[in-house]
Amino acid sequence: CLLYTVVADVGRDPAIRTYKLKAAQENLLAVQPSLEAAHIAVKAEVAQGNPVLQVLAAAIDEDITAIATSSRTVGKLIEYSISSFTGDILRRSCHPVLYFPPKKP
Repeated sequence: CLLYTVVADVGRDPAIRTYKLKAAQENLLAVQPSLEAAHIAVKAEVAQGNPVLQVLAAAIDEDITAIATSSRTVGKLIEYSISSFTGDILRRSCHPVLYFPPKKP
């Protein structure tokens, strides 16, 4: 299992970028033990750049079987004006995409 997070290249302050990269790494490390407890080999990686392009490139580089994602806006009217990461992955990926609807509050 590859846990993969991309920090978008936005903003000019390197301190903010460093903070976001560190926070993303901590989030992945928090999830990793629960997967390893289920006897799943886990690799965690944080990248920087365009999230959609980075995920699609990582899927090819790592020879993954499927991309798993979730979104609150997929299929909703707001996605026509503001595209979502998950919507872009669903439209552009040549790999199978596993879509998990978010839990209802």
